[in-house]
Amino acid sequence: MELVEYAAADSTDIVGLMNLALGRTAEVQRDVAYWNWKHERNPCGQSLVLLAKVAGQLVGMRSFLRWNLRVHDQILPVAKPVDTVTHPEFQRRGIFRMLTQEACQRAAAAGVCFLFNTPNQNSRPGYLQLGWREVGRLPVRVCPRRPLVISTRLLRSWFGGQRPAARLSCKCTLPSAAEVLADRAGIETLLAALPVETYATTVRSYPWLRWRYGEHPHADYRAVAFREGGELAGLAFCRMRERRGLAEAIVDDVLVREDREQTMAALIQQLLRAIGADYIVAHAGRHGAFGHLWRRCTWPAPRRTSLSLLGRVIGPLPAGWDAFDQTQWNLCLGDLEGL
Repeated sequence: MELVEYAAADSTDIVGLMNLALGRTAEVQRDVAYWNWKHERNPCGQSLVLLAKVAGQLVGMRSFLRWNLRVHDQILPVAKPVDTVTHPEFQRRGIFRMLTQEACQRAAAAGVCFLFNTPNQNSRPGYLQLGWREVGRLPVRVCPRRPLVISTRLLRSWFGGQRPAARLSCKCTLPSAAEVLADRAGIETLLAALPVETYATTVRSYPWLRWRYGEHPHADYRAVAFREGGELAGLAFCRMRERRGLAEAIVDDVLVREDREQTMAALIQQLLRAIGADYIVAHAGRHGAFGHLWRRCTWPAPRRTSLSLLGRVIGPLPAGWDAFDQTQWNLCLGDLEGL
């Protein structure tokens, strides 16, 4: 077995292996367009991807998605371990461990200082065995918009086996994220007016927002632009999807000039009026106006739906920042889901 670095010509084989090993679902469309968007066009840089081959056959893959965090006044080059797959005929041979350990060494050599991700319950033990540590659990909170519809559809699904299709395009009146992101000047002015945080947060730039929410080849991202005095004062991004026959909206990111609570409240109200979903989910962070307001108007989701944030240090970190203290992070769902 040999470990080789990824080349663009490998993308078709990688997608084929992922669909073979992980299966195809309506929720996750794995194709070359998605792979290229995610790993080739990321403004933070091309992903670090390592392949395992036997006699020229691709049998395993491990990828780290490049990311930038702002901690105090520093920008940290970090990465998110995302896609990993092993050929069904080569499982239980230590390929995941081998690829991950080698990828960590190569990422550190490339200047990456920290890895963070939210693995599911099946893969979480493997990461802990490889040196990852718990940062904390990120709770998700739910805002039901149509309780009667939710109850009726869930009862039909559980007892009648029926799953009525959710007509997302008919329900949501929000414009696409790509349409809202056409206002580059307004968005860059808004980004310049965001508060300087002392917690670890994703570095948001116009190219990054356009890539993350405006260029996804498959996901249905919508956006709300809130204006005060003719100027863009707030922006929210959400993803629409069908789940159990219900229209779900995931609030991925909310940006407000100077983090004003009054502006944030008006933006949330505009979002709720236009989103057209049966229910809305979001992570209410510990810090900032959005987390404070969202906790006041929503219900906590079951603990099993919370995200377990893990991390691993592979390079020098800023003095005074404890990467494993959850109170020193301020992430949103857009940093964690859909990738």
